[in-house]
Amino acid sequence: MLRKKIPMALAAAFLLLASAPVAGLDCSDPSDCFSKGDLLCGDVFDTELFSRAEPYFRQACHGGVSGACFRLGTHYGEQPGNGGAIRNFAKALSYFRKACDLKDDSGCSSAIELTVSAGEYCVMDPQNSSASGAAYTKGPNCISDADAFIGPRCDQNDPEACLALGKLHSHLDEPKASDRRAAGKGFTKACDLKSDEGCFMLGMHLLGIGTAATGDPDLHGAASAFGRACDLGFAEGCVALGNMTENGQGLSKEPDAALKLFDKACSLDSSDGCEKVAGYYDAGLGGVDQDLKLAEKYRKMAQKIQEDCDEDFC
Repeated sequence: MLRKKIPMALAAAFLLLASAPVAGLDCSDPSDCFSKGDLLCGDVFDTELFSRAEPYFRQACHGGVSGACFRLGTHYGEQPGNGGAIRNFAKALSYFRKACDLKDDSGCSSAIELTVSAGEYCVMDPQNSSASGAAYTKGPNCISDADAFIGPRCDQNDPEACLALGKLHSHLDEPKASDRRAAGKGFTKACDLKSDEGCFMLGMHLLGIGTAATGDPDLHGAASAFGRACDLGFAEGCVALGNMTENGQGLSKEPDAALKLFDKACSLDSSDGCEKVAGYYDAGLGGVDQDLKLAEKYRKMAQKIQEDCDEDFC
């Protein structure tokens, strides 16, 4: 998914957009402005309709209606059918952050996601952005600015923020020792707060996968993290633990146990899990008899899951 990115210092300037009142509107209070904007715009991605509703949403957002701020952020955020391209990163981020300040959970989630994107790249000239974005290049303050937004939320035990913090520091081209520590800390806390993806990412980090991963793989720690992810219903955690169990990687080599993990992953809509189960029935491994019909059944399940995933861009 293509993500357009901007430093928080530039984004802060756009916060004025979310706080500036609009004159000359025929609405009596913020809630009324939101309702009138809602009537004018049934689709936030329709530019023409939204242009009529935007002044009302801006007034409502200025008056503290979080839903209006979120509508504005959504309009300027990712555009359906455009490969995930963002209409105007700076505006989207400013409105999502305003919605977050107004205690809108969806606004916080979207703001965190865009803030992580801002970690690697910065907008150089947001004034010249086109419908598909602006010119982007790396900048020195991206990580520290993103940390300043996400870090306090992780400190307040927000698992999504902790996961984001780990990702922010784990995907750098030239990570420092401090980035490795920050990535591990973020993933560990996210996992402790029962983030299924946080546990999976912790396992990957401990295996040494990722640019900011630790140097020496911790196989036992990774297996434990994958197991927690699997228990929380994260399919790829089951697949990862199944692979370690199948190969005896830091664990006893137990094909029966591996098959159960792959089967669970398949039930959680993992095409990889279904493919692995098909392989076991093809060869009659893991305590099951060879059954080519069952193998074909699982292979078709894997194909269907992948087709559905492709349609949903997952």
